[in-house]
Amino acid sequence: MTLIERIETHLNTQPKMSSIGYALLHESLDEMKKYQWISTKIAKPTTNHPVLATTGQDTLIAVYIRQYEIEENENYDECAEFNEVDQSYYLIEGWYELLTFWQEYTHLYIDQPVTHWMPLFTRPAY
Repeated sequence: MTLIERIETHLNTQPKMSSIGYALLHESLDEMKKYQWISTKIAKPTTNHPVLATTGQDTLIAVYIRQYEIEENENYDECAEFNEVDQSYYLIEGWYELLTFWQEYTHLYIDQPVTHWMPLFTRPAY
């Protein structure tokens, strides 16, 4: 039984919990559910929204690009396809690793299948 399942069971079987305690535990549970691995067979993230992604071997910060949603530009490696309808080049649909320390590109096409992803945690305010 996962931690989330144990908390849900506790919430459903403890009628004597104070309303404040119940609310805090329920809010914590909702927050924890945001940060679970999501199978790419079930859902994909919003286009070009950074997430944590895994191929089963590597875990990295990545974005998913849907077909014909982002026009090719110099920040991505050379992975584009031509759309005859609007005569433009678009990024190939798929996963792209976000790069922060490479001069040539900021995004690199991931040629291994990404199996799962999860939202990134919110950065602390400075």
